[in-house]
Amino acid sequence: METMLAELREAGHPMHAFSNYPVWYRMIEERLRVSRFADWTFVSCLMGLRKPDPAAYSHVLRELGASGEQCIFIDDRGSNCKAAADAGIHAIRFEGVDALRDALRSAGAG
Repeated sequence: METMLAELREAGHPMHAFSNYPVWYRMIEERLRVSRFADWTFVSCLMGLRKPDPAAYSHVLRELGASGEQCIFIDDRGSNCKAAADAGIHAIRFEGVDALRDALRSAGAG
């Protein structure tokens, strides 16, 4: 996974964490250093919104200044992917690195 994230980052694809984590996301950062690949931009405990609330997706698009068509959302939960798709965001359900790599390639980001 780290190899793919590094490749995406090196290719110039901006990546943001859109997470329902409470403040313990900081412990995850300390241990895994996720910020090497993705910014902790949209963490529910900071933005006051949680997936799959449609307002959370609207907030993200507004903050990024992007349309849904310009974004790809990846999550392991179907309900979160459905909410992203309902917001007009290309959604990919995470089912493993190889499948994700293929889905990103199909979406033009791999």
